[in-house]
Amino acid sequence: MDFFYMVEVEFEGKIKNLKLNEPQLIIDLMTILKINTEAYVCILNGCVVTENEKVTETDKIKLVKVWSGG
Repeated sequence: MDFFYMVEVEFEGKIKNLKLNEPQLIIDLMTILKINTEAYVCILNGCVVTENEKVTETDKIKLVKVWSGG
């Protein structure tokens, strides 16, 4: 039996629960969810972080879309 845990990712007003069998980088979760890494800011447990942070089952992840104008 494989060990797994659930990670909750909030983005665009939706919450997705991902089943993971090991800690993952935020960028890996964004790839799974087909989210453009350049279009979102990552918030991990209330702090802005890069997508290279590793997450575990106790972490809260929120992805906030960023807009830029020219």
